[in-house]
Amino acid sequence: MTMPSVGMLTPGVVLNHTYQIIKLIGEGGTGEVYLAQNQATGREVAIKLLKREFSADPTLVALMQREADALHEVMHPAVVRYYELLRTEISGNAFTFLVMEFIRGESLGDRLARGPLPPEEILQIAARVVSGLEVAHARQVLHRDLTPANVILRDGDPAQATLIDFGIAKDLAQSKHSVIGGGFAGTYQYASPEQIDGRDLDARSDFYSLGATLLAASEGRSAGQGKTLEQIVGEKTRVPDTSHLPALLRPLIEALLQPNPESRPRGAAEIRVLIGGSGTVEDLDALIGGVGAAPEGTIVRPAPPSQAPARPALVESKPRKSSGAFLWVAAILLLGGLGAGGYFLLPELLKPALPTAAPYNLALSVNRGVGTLSGNAPSEDAANALRRALGDVSAAELDGALTPATGMPTESWTAGATELAAAMSRMEQWALTIADQAATLDGTALDPDMLERITRETEAVAETRAFTLDNRIALAPQPLARAAMRAVAAPFAKCGPLVFGGPDPLPPGAAISATGTVASEEDRDRITGALGELDPDRPLDLDLAVASKLVCQVERLMPRANAPQLNFRFAYGRKAGGPQAATYLQGENPVIDVSVDKSFGTAFLYVFYVDGNTGKVIHLLPYKDRTENRVAEAGEDMGARYDVRILFPASDVAVGKRGFLVGPPFGTNILVAVASEQNFLDQLFPRNDAAELFLEDLIEALRRARSTEYVITREFFTTRAP
Repeated sequence: MTMPSVGMLTPGVVLNHTYQIIKLIGEGGTGEVYLAQNQATGREVAIKLLKREFSADPTLVALMQREADALHEVMHPAVVRYYELLRTEISGNAFTFLVMEFIRGESLGDRLARGPLPPEEILQIAARVVSGLEVAHARQVLHRDLTPANVILRDGDPAQATLIDFGIAKDLAQSKHSVIGGGFAGTYQYASPEQIDGRDLDARSDFYSLGATLLAASEGRSAGQGKTLEQIVGEKTRVPDTSHLPALLRPLIEALLQPNPESRPRGAAEIRVLIGGSGTVEDLDALIGGVGAAPEGTIVRPAPPSQAPARPALVESKPRKSSGAFLWVAAILLLGGLGAGGYFLLPELLKPALPTAAPYNLALSVNRGVGTLSGNAPSEDAANALRRALGDVSAAELDGALTPATGMPTESWTAGATELAAAMSRMEQWALTIADQAATLDGTALDPDMLERITRETEAVAETRAFTLDNRIALAPQPLARAAMRAVAAPFAKCGPLVFGGPDPLPPGAAISATGTVASEEDRDRITGALGELDPDRPLDLDLAVASKLVCQVERLMPRANAPQLNFRFAYGRKAGGPQAATYLQGENPVIDVSVDKSFGTAFLYVFYVDGNTGKVIHLLPYKDRTENRVAEAGEDMGARYDVRILFPASDVAVGKRGFLVGPPFGTNILVAVASEQNFLDQLFPRNDAAELFLEDLIEALRRARSTEYVITREFFTTRAP
């Protein structure tokens, strides 16, 4: 927001006999924002006032009402609180205004004016914002304008970053229209490609905007600063260069800024893995369609009665403070009335005395909605009530009965059994066995979040109801997200990115497959160990070549992505076909062409080979025996492209036509091609050059050239013994 000089309201004006205006604090496209004070409570609030021309628009007011209704239910420390939407008249003019929480602190955008943030603070902001987005997305609300200006650092603390201005929030459950209409709504520099294109959005669009915001925070400047709209839109077709970022941030920002939404993290759990945590999703069940409790500091309202699920609501047992113990209200009230004290009034007048059970037990097993039940209850009526309660909380058709018996260890025993069953019911296959106060839990949790939640909830029940637990719940084999593999390998991938194969995520049991080049044997071992620890039950299929320090130095100098206008084509001089991944064996004759897009026909082409074994740079174009390096002159016209031959079959080798047969020493080296509209290197080099001297020239050329004047492609080139 920009600060206007004069607002629609003057300090001292009181809205609806409650909110006294203190000062104007910002202005946006549709309204103004004021600091005000609730005269009844003394609380400071923010007033978002629609401009006159918009207050008279019933469509916009209705959309603002929908926004307020949706966001009123989103209650989390990382999301600004929305209190109410009101109307008022001032001097005969009708105004609509939204009352929100007022947050003291500077925006992340203002903080960027002082330069980049430390990586640790950026990760704090990322973790905090993700938790707020998770709550909003659970209520089917997208932010759609996540920028540094809309992230407030409460009291200047990055760990208390708070999302504001859901002014173009989109309630996915009700409409496909944003608050400002059906067209683009947001800030181009931070919007996802699909948002700019007008495609359907989901949570991953906000994740892209988060990535752009974190990139801006790491660079200390606004995203896309000083660029045209055409350039901004064009840049969103590829991942920005992150080679200059701290290694701590690179995997996270690269994952969030994938142009294709399918390649981005799909939820908060994957993002937390990249941030560096355990990936555990916060407990934000919202009490809709199941049971649960919110984490500390989060308030989640249950759905209104008209949206209530078929399963009965479960409420938290009062004595304990931690989440997870559940109580089926009707059943527990009945059990309380028919427990040991109520049932045994005048037993000789009612029925014969019940047998005593030792141990007092219960066994309940459930497999995909069908269950088997046996055990004890303090009376016939209590047995029927407990059976119904267990059937309801487990959502299963139960076969079997409970036998009335005395000897129930505590009055809360049946309540505790019901609560344990409720916590276990998240699994499709599980079993609960209780003998007196010893409970055994068996089952298979579908994911780590489920396992953590069930463990937490059952432990809370055990503490409240004085049970001892034998937890035998196992974690089912898990799919493995590519982002998680990248995250653990990234600290040791110091010679270019690794390429992970297979679908994303990898199905349970599928091998972790990766190819790439590393800087040392130690780094290869570290990557192997890190991927192995990520999922010890998976086989590893890794093809990681070790390159020299020189080769890795050249790789780090290159832009992060290969230019699509240039491609190396690899073939054989003595046989048909071509090698896999530019790998040649001893005795083979490499034939290499550089394929150049027709649009670069007038460009100068430079190709060189860095040999890490000898410390030499071999110039393949131009050099003293082959000086012509204009693409159209040096190459063959193939229609849409030019093919420029760099290495020739052995039978064609002559002056100006270089070629060789593979022999020792073997290793992984690197080929680099540069196409430039102007001379990229300002001298003609010999056939072979000392790498130390050439790298000085290369660094100077990269520094001198602008990104619009040249494109670069490089490929690792590996030779091996047969």
